[in-house]
Amino acid sequence: MRVGLLVLTLAAGLVLPAVARADDPEGAARDYVRRHLPGVDLGALGSPSRSSAGGVTTLRWRRSAGGIPAADAELRVNVGAGGRVLNAIDTLGRPAQVDTTPALSAGEAVRAVQAAAGAYRPLPRVGGPKGARQATTYADGTAARLSLYRDRLAWRVTYRASSREVYDAFVDADTGKVVRRDNLVKSALVWKFRPGAAVGGTAESVSLTPWLTESSRLFGPYVHAYSDVNDNDVADAGEDVAPGDYPLTTFTGTGCSGAAPCTWSGAGTTWQTNRAQNAVQAFYLANVFREHLAAAPISFALGDRLELQTDDGAALASPNLDNANMLTPPAGQSPIMQMYLWRAPTYRNANGGDDASILFHEYTHGLSNRLVVDADGAGALNSPQAGAMGEGWSDWYSLDFLAASLPGFEDPGVNGDARMGAYVDGTASIRHEAIDCPVGGPVGCSGYTYGDFGKIYGAGPEVHADGEIWAQTLWDLRRALGSAEAEKVVTAGLRITPPEPTYLDARNAILDADGGAHADAIWQVFAARGMGYYASTTGSEDVTPLEDFSLPPGPETPRGTLSGRVTDAGTGAPVAGAKAALGPLSAVTDADGRYTLSDVPAHGYASFALTAPGFDRALRSVDVTAGATTTADAALRRNWAARGGGASASGSNEYASLGCGSMAAIDQLQGSAWSTPASGSGKSMVIALPAVVDVDHFEVDPGEGCGDDWTSASRGLRIETAASASGPWTQAAAPVFGVNDRGRMNPVVPTAGTAGVRYVRVTILSTLGGAPYMDLSEFGVYTEGGPVATPTPTPTVTVSPSPSPVATPVVTVAPAPTPVPTATPSVRPVFTLSASGTRSVRVRVRCPRACKVTAALTVDAATARKLRLGKARTVGTSTARLKAGQTRSLTVRLNVKARRGFARAGVGKRFRATLKVKSGSVSAHRRVLIRR
Repeated sequence: MRVGLLVLTLAAGLVLPAVARADDPEGAARDYVRRHLPGVDLGALGSPSRSSAGGVTTLRWRRSAGGIPAADAELRVNVGAGGRVLNAIDTLGRPAQVDTTPALSAGEAVRAVQAAAGAYRPLPRVGGPKGARQATTYADGTAARLSLYRDRLAWRVTYRASSREVYDAFVDADTGKVVRRDNLVKSALVWKFRPGAAVGGTAESVSLTPWLTESSRLFGPYVHAYSDVNDNDVADAGEDVAPGDYPLTTFTGTGCSGAAPCTWSGAGTTWQTNRAQNAVQAFYLANVFREHLAAAPISFALGDRLELQTDDGAALASPNLDNANMLTPPAGQSPIMQMYLWRAPTYRNANGGDDASILFHEYTHGLSNRLVVDADGAGALNSPQAGAMGEGWSDWYSLDFLAASLPGFEDPGVNGDARMGAYVDGTASIRHEAIDCPVGGPVGCSGYTYGDFGKIYGAGPEVHADGEIWAQTLWDLRRALGSAEAEKVVTAGLRITPPEPTYLDARNAILDADGGAHADAIWQVFAARGMGYYASTTGSEDVTPLEDFSLPPGPETPRGTLSGRVTDAGTGAPVAGAKAALGPLSAVTDADGRYTLSDVPAHGYASFALTAPGFDRALRSVDVTAGATTTADAALRRNWAARGGGASASGSNEYASLGCGSMAAIDQLQGSAWSTPASGSGKSMVIALPAVVDVDHFEVDPGEGCGDDWTSASRGLRIETAASASGPWTQAAAPVFGVNDRGRMNPVVPTAGTAGVRYVRVTILSTLGGAPYMDLSEFGVYTEGGPVATPTPTPTVTVSPSPSPVATPVVTVAPAPTPVPTATPSVRPVFTLSASGTRSVRVRVRCPRACKVTAALTVDAATARKLRLGKARTVGTSTARLKAGQTRSLTVRLNVKARRGFARAGVGKRFRATLKVKSGSVSAHRRVLIRR
């Protein structure tokens, strides 16, 4: 009787003891089997076969009877470098008594397969039968040999029915029944890029065989693709697709052309026409990109089979549209990629699974979320800057591969021709600029810098828009180093990037990984994009980082010293182990809370950051004077609900494995969030403080996270306190929040239950928009004068000495929440850009200081031709001067020539333009829709 597949995988890093030498993979494998698979008798299995590839040696022991091997019963052990057993795959089962004398001849077995295939013809025998397996060959390459299959004797027949049908079949050697038949020719019509593209846009016939382990569905070791049309994440009956050729059927409609064909009508069930074709195309693309990532110099393997869901949600009453996504859980669980339909007029009536740039983008989330992880192994790219880089990495790896593998995809001498997802673009584009737009380029391809963070989208930070800064920076790096070298250093940098990184953290990881080989070129690239030596940020959740375009200072730069003392704002006691960070330099306070930063380049620093576990970060500006010591003391507030200070949170942790559990609400990162399925009765978490305290007030950021939108943010909360985990509970506060309270820490003063508190229960009662999820970004507990009982000692942070500027990490921390201490108020203008308008568009401007603002509407060359503007691209401008603290709305109207062109027949009822607003060095861009 057979047993199921058994796979044993060793924990990462486990190395076998000395009995298994690093140069003896077979010895390592045998030792492992003896210790972990005692029921396996290797002596009865004989000698193994052995093969090596990619640093992995595979040993295989096959079960046999009378010299006839089994086709489906073996022990396979994979051994890596240093004698480390990677895994063992046991399909041996228990040995069965098998009669090894066939009742059928080889010729009779071949005829049985011919009958099953419906393709009979005479076949002259040219060899055999030979040996225990009675191997027999025929004139056209057809062959038959005895095998054990499902613990029965069978003939294994390879039969060439036609050039497109070569069958691998098993025929019961006693009954003559064909028990299995697979076509080895798995061809498919696919596009290397997308249908109709100038390069990679012609359908080609390829074999899917290397990526398939089954013949009836798109299932292999790396990818399982199926059409999840009901969006239930299960391959239901009829949703799997058999490998094969499925020609593309095109549709007519807005934006449809031979160069960009539409693949459904945008309505009804017309998506079904190309459902099978799209599943095959997506399966092909995913496997091709997986091979690219697995090869040097990237050398990354996802490890778990990808569940690739095409036409996701297409059959729903409200179908999933205009997007794609990738869920990457920790290692050991299958990632899920969902590809949606796209629909006019906003986008083209197309299927995202047909566009390699979109599918490769999504797959790269598997790379970044498996390389940048937290202590639990979960992807740690959730905060605003980290999430934006996640999107930027995805754009870059996708377009880098297309440009490298498809000559002509991008012209290095032309800016703006390497665009992400251009196939689905309609009246709107999924990106504001092309990835190859340089800094200082023309309007519409002017390139982004670090100071543009949070301003590209127009309404605040948005990960895809802000990710364009990172993607363009990496493209500059690709141009400076070449594709292969850039892939090498960017991926090596990812492997050492800390969780929830800032742009500067990731910059330094690349510099560290490079080891100085290309330091000058790398610094030139990042400095040009505003991530120079003196650039600063208060943490990964900071949406207003300060850019700088300086290269590292040379040895001749004047230097000074910065020192001070860090204390607890509540008790006045010194804070040991606090970190003082100034640009790329850092120091740790001693037992008396004192720190010293020596050899500091004389410079004015806008964000001198001080932080300690369990305390809120403090941020201040400081000027370091050459040849002198500058003193900068700071008092830090203790947040008793901070995870870093010993607090813990529990309850409603459905998404903890995704980094969205209740602990995310006490991690002092406003870019992360606790997210839980909505409930009419509310959802709760309990925070255990590290000591008994008298509460002065709470602070709450009710904002959304974990990929949810604003409708998931908390509206109504109930906050309760207790001295014991079992209660009794006292209601301390019941705050209600609005849309504008998101993204900031809001003080909440309790009306009861303030004394002797050890536990705080927080219940989300409602959300801002009735979403299916309830989110809360951050929760804090504050006292005056310190705890009632002595808390657990604050852990000491150890920081290694700062290396050279090339390899020195920049320490970035988050701003201190209000009310104390407060960061210096921003003096940068704030722009709010509307998305559309009738022959005009509006801009709301707020200037903390007196400022002059200019706004301009521009169009691309094609739109300019339609409007008969000649060489002109600007279709409207507006200028205003604002007093300090003034807020004003500007209206940018179409100029006379543009209005006349727009009124002409044949132009259409709408067109897209780029709105750019600028005040001094601060600017913002947005694609807008202009209507009649």
